[in-house]
Amino acid sequence: IQAELYAGQTGVGAVDNSSADGGRRVSNLDVGDSFYFEPVSLKGVNKILVRYASTGAGGLAELRLDSPTGPLVGTADLTASGGAGVYKTATATITPPDDAAHKLYVVVAARSGGPTTAVYDIDSLTFSGKGVASNAAPEVSISADTVSGVAPFPVAFTGHVLDPEGGALTYAWDFDADGTEDAKGRE
Repeated sequence: IQAELYAGQTGVGAVDNSSADGGRRVSNLDVGDSFYFEPVSLKGVNKILVRYASTGAGGLAELRLDSPTGPLVGTADLTASGGAGVYKTATATITPPDDAAHKLYVVVAARSGGPTTAVYDIDSLTFSGKGVASNAAPEVSISADTVSGVAPFPVAFTGHVLDPEGGALTYAWDFDADGTEDAKGRE
């Protein structure tokens, strides 16, 4: 969900930003500021990914229900991203108390000794988990043993996949994006 599509806020504003998904983001976030979405049910949600940018050290994004001081259901640590146009993604593990619909607040908090003004800007929130589906999507990532060098140079890729239901998964590689399979399996 795009952060600037909030239902209500205290102390924040949405600003145009060409590097943000959708061209806007929530900006000028100081400690104690908040914005919320409603109605939101966290049934089957186990993580919320926060896409953000920060010009300084960053801070914490607390996820709370029903008010800025309501029950804490998760916290994302938004570390320095490297600049106002450089985005990172932080993950909050979610522990919802029930399946009911609530207001979901994002509350700006500081780390001990961290900044209290212009802490970060938030572009979007992505909800992860089974949700109300009967089967959750697998989590897939890739790593490379070499990430730079003089071309041509060999690179070994390793795929990592996790099925939340524990099922057996298969996958294939298409390195040249021509729609045909170039390799199968983990390596």
